Amino acid sequence: MLCKEQGITVLGVNAAFDVLLICNVNVYELSQRLLLRKNPLNVSDMLRTGLLTRLGLMGLGGLSMLYARWRIMGTGPPAFTEVDNPASFAENIFLRIVNYNYYYSLNAWLLLCPWWLCFDWSMGCVPLIKSATDWRMVWLLLLWCVLIGLISQALCSQDSQRRRTLTLGLVLLVVPFLPACNIFFRVGFVIAERVLYLSSAGYCLLLAYSLGHCCCRWTKYR
Repeated sequence: MLCKEQGITVLGVNAAFDVLLICNVNVYELSQRLLLRKNPLNVSDMLRTGLLTRLGLMGLGGLSMLYARWRIMGTGPPAFTEVDNPASFAENIFLRIVNYNYYYSLNAWLLLCPWWLCFDWSMGCVPLIKSATDWRMVWLLLLWCVLIGLISQALCSQDSQRRRTLTLGLVLLVVPFLPACNIFFRVGFVIAERVLYLSSAGYCLLLAYSLGHCCCRWTKYR
């Protein structure tokens, strides 16, 4: 809560680290059990390892901090203007969703190539997408193709090490970014490099794993 928008997400990152690395939960097996409703989860094992207790304490702590922040803010959201976040004032829901996703793709590009930086992205620095024929729609499609590919590998790969690494990388990448994505509440900025500090850990993990995988395949088929 002391680190702007992404402060509360540290609890979610800790929870994912606990589940994936400390308790070594098999995400693929867990998803199959939930989807197929076979072999129900062994809650006693989770209680024995203390997982549910730790998750419960982190959840309770997170809710308490959110409530305290809500009280400090005067029990209401802050007021922003159109120049602060133009996409949230777009004329219809389709344009808002499209432009939000375009902002996501710009944030992804800043992770890939942090060269195009700016101290303030408001005041029309990023023109809105106002038509489905805008060429910038390509970046949205590319972003979601990559994310869907990573998620499918993280959930369905037969390699347990790959599943665990990709899942942890995606959690570190996505969870810290959630408060800045305009889904839960309107934010007062277009792009802010500070919200990528924690997400860069997930990006580095995914990049290192991808490079290692490519090197292994290159050595194998050379």
